[in-house]
Amino acid sequence: MKEQKDNEMSSLDFPDAMFIIDVTFQQSYRPKLSFDEARNWFSGKHKQYGIKTQTIHAMSGAVVHFISGIPGADHDLTCITGSSKYWAVLADKGYQGNR
Repeated sequence: MKEQKDNEMSSLDFPDAMFIIDVTFQQSYRPKLSFDEARNWFSGKHKQYGIKTQTIHAMSGAVVHFISGIPGADHDLTCITGSSKYWAVLADKGYQGNR
């Protein structure tokens, strides 16, 4: 466990980053919709129905941007493209490929 903690990075390792972004998944019941409509809310990664919430935090910890109700099937990268494409952020591996 100590080896894993030693390998983890923190926001202090990225002094030029101004913001931290992440998307979380909240499980929900299957929507009472047709199959084609309900599958937009199904996350293949989590194998559950749900919604996603995206938050962007300043390095001080203050929330500067928040979006909730994103369909569970949307990829993390899809969530960021419309809301913060001009921001310099520190993001996890779910955002690889976004420039």
